[in-house]
Amino acid sequence: MTKVNQTALIVFILIIVAFSGCSELFINPDIPTEPVEIFNLVWNEFDRYYPFFIDKQVDWDSIYTVYSPRINNDLNSQQLFQIISEMLALLRDGHVNVYTPYGTSSYTGWYDQYPQNFYFNFIENRYLPSDKNVTGNGNIHYGKIGSIGYIYIESFAGDGSWAESIDEAIEELKDLNGIIVDVRHNGGGSSANANFIAGRFTDRRRVYSYVQYRNGPRHTDFTGLRERTIAPGGKTQYLNPVVLLTNRSTFSAAEDFTLAMKELPHVTHYGDTTGGGLGNPVFRELPNEWGYRLPVWRQLPTDLTQLEGIGIAPDLQINIIGRDHQLQIDTILEHAIDFLKNQ
Repeated sequence: MTKVNQTALIVFILIIVAFSGCSELFINPDIPTEPVEIFNLVWNEFDRYYPFFIDKQVDWDSIYTVYSPRINNDLNSQQLFQIISEMLALLRDGHVNVYTPYGTSSYTGWYDQYPQNFYFNFIENRYLPSDKNVTGNGNIHYGKIGSIGYIYIESFAGDGSWAESIDEAIEELKDLNGIIVDVRHNGGGSSANANFIAGRFTDRRRVYSYVQYRNGPRHTDFTGLRERTIAPGGKTQYLNPVVLLTNRSTFSAAEDFTLAMKELPHVTHYGDTTGGGLGNPVFRELPNEWGYRLPVWRQLPTDLTQLEGIGIAPDLQINIIGRDHQLQIDTILEHAIDFLKNQ
């Protein structure tokens, strides 16, 4: 589905500026800005760089055949935006967006068709009412639930300086017999931050996934597999039992983190399957000053299973059921606590 949120032009400009430091922005003033050329440019860019046509069984040529007749130079900008948004929504990809003065087009089916399975107010009110610390620019919440440690990582976004604050949490909780690491509703950010924090839980360098980039015009043209690794970091690595919690809103860099943590023998994974968005996105600019985003790599776990659009399944699937929800009981967290108490 396509979700179009109305926003002001200034918000659009700020989005592009905010991401320009780590994005690939391209603009050629010689390219015409008529709707036909803009449409063809978008289609061709995805045709050349998008990595998941085969994995998702998307016939991009057929999509062009369907949508190109709707494009003519008499379209106004909002009409063009709507058609391009409809076309890109067929990729079913949370990393695909169009940014315009009229709104942002996003695919949200990767999470909004599934149970939420996370309510942070439950954590604050029931499990950490008085024993909660917040650090890392607000990205890391931690405390003790009885004899069990709890770390909630809200986001992996940012320049990385905040990630070092994970050492505060590890130092505080290092003597406990178990820690719950919660990345539910973590929509991602920087994989470097995710890798940095995962390094606090490993005893040695480990390969946890592989990536491939499109490197040719055919949809099957890819580089060879390139290893992604984690290695011990910080003064202390926590090697006692860990339970990792995810839900469908665990996405992007948070899924990179999930793959890394699942390679560790002392980590057990509970909750719901992740959102299934492991492509690494870049931001680009169109000649009409619109922006768009697309992923440019495939990421595969060590067993080379295809996960894009599918997600990373937990060791134990758990939902927050109706009565527990009414009582503000986090069913997923309760299972993790019980598991760690018995280790």
